[in-house]
Amino acid sequence: LLPAPLRPGTLHLRALRRLRVLAGGGREGEGQAPRAHEAILRDFNRRISRAGSRGDWHGAVLALEDLEEAAKKSKAAAPNVFTLNALLLAAVESGEARVRVDEAWRRLVDDSQWAVVPNTVSVNTVLKRWFSGKPSDAKSALAEAEAWIAQVGVEPDVMTYNSLIRIAAKGRATLPKAEEYVSVVEDHSVLAPDTVTYTTLLSGYAEAQQIVEAERVFFDRMPQHDVSPTSVTLSVMAKAYLRVARPFDARRMVEFDLSRVEALVEEPSKRRRRRSRRTEGALVLDQRHFNVLLQTRAATGDVNGTLRLLRAMAGRAREGA
Repeated sequence: LLPAPLRPGTLHLRALRRLRVLAGGGREGEGQAPRAHEAILRDFNRRISRAGSRGDWHGAVLALEDLEEAAKKSKAAAPNVFTLNALLLAAVESGEARVRVDEAWRRLVDDSQWAVVPNTVSVNTVLKRWFSGKPSDAKSALAEAEAWIAQVGVEPDVMTYNSLIRIAAKGRATLPKAEEYVSVVEDHSVLAPDTVTYTTLLSGYAEAQQIVEAERVFFDRMPQHDVSPTSVTLSVMAKAYLRVARPFDARRMVEFDLSRVEALVEEPSKRRRRRSRRTEGALVLDQRHFNVLLQTRAATGDVNGTLRLLRAMAGRAREGA
């Protein structure tokens, strides 16, 4: 007897397809070419993305050129929006964002051969080109970013607004624009502000030494919109207080029991690493927050606390934390 799966009348669908192919029907191959092209495209996109994450612009371009060569043989393997976003990341991370972002855009969006349609991720990646620069350049950078978004015509999301807030918060003259964008997100019917929204605005007020505005954001608007501060938010507020010579307010903002600091230093490495991303007393113990703690204790004249913190920091450094 034939095995049950191969008895007449009980053939599996896959077996039927195979029999048709053997008989010369060739239908099994139908649909396989597009799937193969998609797999090839994914591989190329991964190559570009890996190069982009390393800031290897030339490696990303080489991978794109290989993809373009393959695409000439089949439309199914043409660059898509994932290709664009990976190449844009490489441009931003390369250290020459302004020139290379434009090149990536011309190559995949403006070029009529590919005409890739950008999405919100594309916009948010390109906005990073305006993150660097002097505070005095904030006004022109913001104007360029706004004009570019309007030209692309992609609906902004919270990350888009957060990026615009970051650009505007760099300069004192553009801080009102940062406030405007925060208000847009607060009043939006779909979007809602997050911790990054407010922390970025607070950074601008801290740099401008506008502590009253910073307190209004931290104590009024964040609770009103149900946004909890992170360790970064608290550190920004502490620095804002230090800039206006209010060290005790700064210390209260990031107060952290030194016994817990030292206990974390003494924990086994694996356990500490598991906890390193958690918030202990609303403060994550990385180098930046150690420094903020150190500044606040030194500013309030706490010599013993400062020395204990330095010992704790040295202990972590020795263990490679």
